[in-house]
Amino acid sequence: MFWTPGRASIVVPCLAMVVTLAGCSSSSDDSDSPAPGASAEFNAKVQKAVDEATAEQAHLPPESGPPALETANVYLIPAGMQGEGCARLVRANQEAAKALGWDVTLIDPGFDPGKTSAAIRQAVAVDADAIVTCAVDSSTQTAALKEAKDAGVALIGWLNSNDPELYDTVIQDQTTFQPQGYVVAQAAYLMGGNKLRLLMMIDPNLAIFDERVAGVKEFVDECASAGGDCEIIDEAGYEVASQSTTGVTAAVAMARRNPDYNVFFSDYDGSMAFFAPALEQAGLVKEDQFGVSFDGSSANVEMIRSGAFQQLTVGSPATWAGYAQMDAANRLIQGEPAVDEGPRFKLLTPDNVPAEGAWDGDIDAPDYYLKLWGLAE
Repeated sequence: MFWTPGRASIVVPCLAMVVTLAGCSSSSDDSDSPAPGASAEFNAKVQKAVDEATAEQAHLPPESGPPALETANVYLIPAGMQGEGCARLVRANQEAAKALGWDVTLIDPGFDPGKTSAAIRQAVAVDADAIVTCAVDSSTQTAALKEAKDAGVALIGWLNSNDPELYDTVIQDQTTFQPQGYVVAQAAYLMGGNKLRLLMMIDPNLAIFDERVAGVKEFVDECASAGGDCEIIDEAGYEVASQSTTGVTAAVAMARRNPDYNVFFSDYDGSMAFFAPALEQAGLVKEDQFGVSFDGSSANVEMIRSGAFQQLTVGSPATWAGYAQMDAANRLIQGEPAVDEGPRFKLLTPDNVPAEGAWDGDIDAPDYYLKLWGLAE
């Protein structure tokens, strides 16, 4: 079962039959046949992938682990607290540390690589037991991370690349990003009535964004090769640090140049939260045009829930990941290997977004970890 594009979630019963996907769309005058050359087999494959990505996630945190350390000194160094995903992660880190009785120090570099390096070196200088990061690619902090690794500091990341391999473990590492881009493009294709006319806002400075973009482009190429109606009609660059200023200007200018787009892509929810209202205020959003991005942040989930411009996001459970990072720190500090902590992404649509707030997984992850650490019954 899927939905039609527009400003509200409308379940269309006949979409349960994948071979009639295009016939159920209201976004095209020629709605009695699939996109030119697209086969029922191709559409069925896309629908199956989307169904799997929107389903309840079945993975769980680990069932066993070492006893919780009584004391530990952990530095929290996100790329920047302006991003809701990192802010939610850090709050979960802090909650978990309080439950464990650990000392934590938060340093917010504000997306400044130089300040990030300085923060890592500060942690090394005070003999921190672990450094926990958010969206800090190892390639952007090679020297500082190597100093920390050589000093025996446990290094735990979230949503970042690890090339060169300096982190001890990364929760949802770079291997998860390309599939996110691929599945959001699949879902946008279906929501767009088996058609993609993509505009893409891209920050080239983060590996996770590169991989998401690569996933989208891979699907677009496969769709076009299969005879489907898929095309990237324009791209524009921006930087997270200036997303609310020059980023917004670039987004509006691109949409104005290409008024016939049907899907507007941004590589993370934080930027879409600025781009979407700017496009609407500029009168550049029609009924069959919608936005897609990533992370499952609260403002973006609310847009999906309320039928606003953004209609798709790929959620990553930040609270779960925050507790998972502290569990990884507990293992690594004691000389034990890191394990799969369980967090996975989930495609969020008008039909499966949570009733309120951001998406943080389909389980009560903090309760699992408190029990694992012997801090709850």
